Amino acid sequence: MTLGQGGQNSARDAGQGTRQGLWQAYLLGLVDQVLELPRWLIRLGLAAAGVWLLAMIGVGVLLVQDTLLTGMAGRMALAVAVTLPTVSLGLLAAVVLRLSRENRQLTERMREQGGVDLLTGIAGRANFSEACEREFVRFRRYGHPLAVIRLNVDFFNRLSDAYGDDVADQLLMRLASLMAAEVRDSDLIGRLGEAEFAALLPGVDSEGASQPASRICEGAARLSLPSDLGDLHFTVSVGVAHAEKPDRDGQALLRRAKVALGAAVFAGRNRVALSDGVLLFPLRSRGDD
Repeated sequence: MTLGQGGQNSARDAGQGTRQGLWQAYLLGLVDQVLELPRWLIRLGLAAAGVWLLAMIGVGVLLVQDTLLTGMAGRMALAVAVTLPTVSLGLLAAVVLRLSRENRQLTERMREQGGVDLLTGIAGRANFSEACEREFVRFRRYGHPLAVIRLNVDFFNRLSDAYGDDVADQLLMRLASLMAAEVRDSDLIGRLGEAEFAALLPGVDSEGASQPASRICEGAARLSLPSDLGDLHFTVSVGVAHAEKPDRDGQALLRRAKVALGAAVFAGRNRVALSDGVLLFPLRSRGDD
């Protein structure tokens, strides 16, 4: 291939890439507009599309039965009548689901970068991290104890898929309220991820922090959220860590609390784990009361 041919191919590929990017941008914008519509209107549109699909299948069947279209012509008519709407609806559903997921992930990233969590009204990830660094400096300077409680809703994605986003949001708001009620007014609670929360407790070590952590864990197991599928019950796994001299900064403290949280999950969930020797506090089941 000559240099001129290579340049022509590169230009042609670039033009195709540009056109493809324009089509993708147009499609993304169109679907974004669709997702902005009321949820009932989107459901109505999907229902209408389903009715249209059934109608097309019926038309295909009638064409096959028609005496004017027999043999190969009838089979081709049926294939076209069934395949085109089915593929179109499948592609549309795939695009909507993918963009809906990307939109949710983008919203989560924007929320994490903000100072306040828009759903629960508590501190966002950035605000909480900054407060943790400030308290860690005080720990370094004055030797005051500092502890972090870090927790995650067990099987949150599974619950969200089963009960819907609205009920999942209610769950997160109820959990934030529970945490605020179980810690001191001087403590700070924040949302670090989709279903991950934390509490910053100045002047408290792991032993002292394990008490509100256990109350939060037990209180979450007693919560009940009504839904169309029945009452929703959930549990949380909790990790607790306190600042130590080897810690370089507040992020090191948060990481050790994360490790303790992982130990609680590994041990069976619905329990509290301390970073000091990974001491576990299994909770009693409902049948033991």
